[in-house]
Amino acid sequence: MMNRILAALFLLLPTGLAAQTDASVHYKSPRVHYYIDADECINDKGYVNIALAAWKGADVWVMITLDDGNIIFRRRPGADFFYGTTPGHDTPADFTRDEAVAALNRWLSLTCSITEQDRKYEHLGYSMPCYIRMADAPLESCAGIDTHSVFGVDSDYVGMRFLHSGEHTRGTEMTLWMTRDHEFAILYRTGNPPCIEPETGYANYTTLLGVDIDEYLPQTDEPEGILFLGTRIPAPLDKVAESLRGQGFVELEERGADEVWDQYNAAMGGMLGSSANSRLMRGRFYGAPCEVTLHANPESGEVETIEGCLTASYPTLESLREDFRRFYEVVSTAYGNKGRLEPHTGGHEAYVIPSGSGSIIVQTKQTGMALENEGRYRITFVLQP
Repeated sequence: MMNRILAALFLLLPTGLAAQTDASVHYKSPRVHYYIDADECINDKGYVNIALAAWKGADVWVMITLDDGNIIFRRRPGADFFYGTTPGHDTPADFTRDEAVAALNRWLSLTCSITEQDRKYEHLGYSMPCYIRMADAPLESCAGIDTHSVFGVDSDYVGMRFLHSGEHTRGTEMTLWMTRDHEFAILYRTGNPPCIEPETGYANYTTLLGVDIDEYLPQTDEPEGILFLGTRIPAPLDKVAESLRGQGFVELEERGADEVWDQYNAAMGGMLGSSANSRLMRGRFYGAPCEVTLHANPESGEVETIEGCLTASYPTLESLREDFRRFYEVVSTAYGNKGRLEPHTGGHEAYVIPSGSGSIIVQTKQTGMALENEGRYRITFVLQP
């Protein structure tokens, strides 16, 4: 119960809370690159047009770099970027941009999780298409081919080379060659250098172009509200709580908690709100352990504000700076927008990150009191539609 009271008090006090971010992959992570078949995104005038590829629903090749230099190179159907189910809904529907980003992040997280399980049991590549990093080398090609005129790559240019052995999948061995800037790649069967086959007149390779995935994702008008871990608010209190429980959050309840909460609320002139209109839950927000309070409008019963604080605490404001910046970077990247820095007194910082028709505020605050197991500074976040 005390944790519930404190969570609200911290958010009413001046300006803080502590970050403990993880290094989980997300859709704009530097570990992730995206490629589309050149035939799908070059228009009839010879120009690259990512919007054309999106309109066609072209598949996207997703490259995830592992910590050992090897990669997962997985093909994701184009339709999955634009259509599917969202948390709390069983019926598929067109994605908004935020929903598409959330679905892509879940896909990336699942891919990495399964890959790590394979690696744990020394079966890397069993479940996911793993390409092993080979020695860097120039692009090989059939004899007599001018690589510069055909591929746009000088014959002595040394690029990155990866090999898919097909060991666990009984598949065809494949070689992936790409430029070091990740802008261009060639995928072909190992042992069959890229060329135009004289018998058929067709290329025996696939040309892949690196793309900015933000240009491919749905380019919709700004939707109403804001997403919180896949659920858009405003939304009914029970629906939001159920969605969070499905993602590992637990509701914090104690005997007599509501009664004590309402007593505190009455003593503070109703500033906390009735216990019937709020839920306190504990879980993780982009890897960081946290507690969140869901605040519902008494009339509509819909959650309109989510206030949260990370559970780690710090003895001084300076000691949380690095974690605060890291947490802000993770959140701003996940929401696809950079925040604007809001001025605050006392050395505190607050970033307002726009998303949909709402925003998320990430800020430092001082607890204002020294309590057992509590530091004096923390990192908070507030979501408002």
